Amino acid sequence: MFGDGSSIRCRVVNLSDQGAAIELRDARLARSRFELMLEHDRSVRKCRLVWAMQNRIGVSFDAAPIGVGPSSKK
Repeated sequence: MFGDGSSIRCRVVNLSDQGAAIELRDARLARSRFELMLEHDRSVRKCRLVWAMQNRIGVSFDAAPIGVGPSSKK
């Protein structure tokens, strides 16, 4: 997760085309809007915070992936 030039390590525990559930050290660290980079294909999704509880947050995706990094190219 990143925004404003900072990044936070997290783990996606549930993923769909519309959004994701994300585990992080402290849900209070999440901003209301941020970008999420998915490690497996380096795609970036613009996210909007929907809910937060302890060390998990739920987000909805604003649009299709922004881009795919070089690790996905063969």
